[in-house]
Formats: sequence, structure tokens, C-alpha cells
Amino acid sequence: MEYRLAMFDLNGTLLDDVGVIYGGVSSVFKKYRVEPPTLREMRMAEHIDHEWYRQHGFPKNVTDKEIIDAFNEAVPAYSHLRKIRKDALSVIKGCRQRKMKVVMVSALNTPLMTLVMKGMGLRPYFDDVRGSAGDKYEAFLEMMEKFGTPPEKTFYVGDSVIDVRSSKRAGITAIAFLSGYSLPELLIAQKPDFMIKSLSELLKILKERGRE
Repeated sequence: MEYRLAMFDLNGTLLDDVGVIYGGVSSVFKKYRVEPPTLREMRMAEHIDHEWYRQHGFPKNVTDKEIIDAFNEAVPAYSHLRKIRKDALSVIKGCRQRKMKVVMVSALNTPLMTLVMKGMGLRPYFDDVRGSAGDKYEAFLEMMEKFGTPPEKTFYVGDSVIDVRSSKRAGITAIAFLSGYSLPELLIAQKPDFMIKSLSELLKILKERGRE
């Protein structure tokens, strides 16, 4: 049985931009004169939100909006480190050739996600996009309802622990990308349905699925 809805994460999955995000996060901490976490500590996070900042010593009186605004202001200085993974577009095209709807679901705040996708020329490749998806489970349900696709014909490719957990909770195929943000051992511990180190490996999974 073939898939009908392909969903992807943006940062760390389709984009190789760990340096960009870490640069932005570090700049936010420095702006408020707090020692930033190490790159490894960031990669150990299940989700980078205001609570995560505060767990690492961030002032409690700083609002969520101020954190997001500071991050958005800092990121452009590191944008030269961002690049589309070399096999990303060929994989998306491969999904389309198999008559799938292709969707982007990202936790990145919508204004910045929109700007990044436009700058990288990615928006035309997707049937729909969803940013600020702190709870990806809800976003998955919305997309499946919109495109009339059942969980068993839907998959999500993501690089974080919460990506795998949300996928499994929604009953869709959880595909963990081991070359992104979260440390591989953390993703493996979540027991995803599939694990890939390169996006091109997804095409092999789709080929095998088509034979079932």
C-alpha cells in the first residue's frame, strides 16, 4: 500500500542549518547576558521553546515574543551557513512522481519560516506549509483531514525526538532523520518506524512500500 501524504520537517531535515539555529539561539542568550548552552546541549533538547530557555538560566521576565523577536533579528547574520541538503529536492520530486501530496510542518515561527522558504525557493514544491507547530501532533491531524489521507498512508520525516513522538501519537509512519539536530542515540531510543542518515534513503522505503 503506497503513501499518499508526505510530510517533512524543515530545519535540520531538508535544510542543513544547525549552525544557523545555534548561532541564533546563542545570540539570544548573549543579548540578555546569559551564558549560552553548548551545541551538544541544544541537540539534546526535545523542543526549543521558552521553557527550554528558562531551564538554561534565561530571565523569567522576558516574554515569549521577545525571545522570538530576538531570535529572528539574530538569524540573518548566520544565514550564509544555511543550505538545502543536496538530495532534498530530488526526494520531494520523487514523492510527487508517486502522486503524493507534499507538506511542510515546522516548529519554526511562521514569519521566519516563510522568509526562509521564500529565500531558498522552496515554497513552490509544497502543497501546504505549517509553521509555529509547537504541537506537531495537531498539525498532523489537520493536514490529514485537509487532504483526506488516513494515518496508514501518511509519513513524517523529522530530526527531533518530538517529531518521532508526535508521529507515533498520530498513528503515522515515523521516519527519523539521524543527520539533523537531535543526537542519533536520542532518536533511536524513540523506536521510530524507519531511520535514515540521508534523505535519498527515503526513496528506497517508498519503493519497498509500493511492493506491498
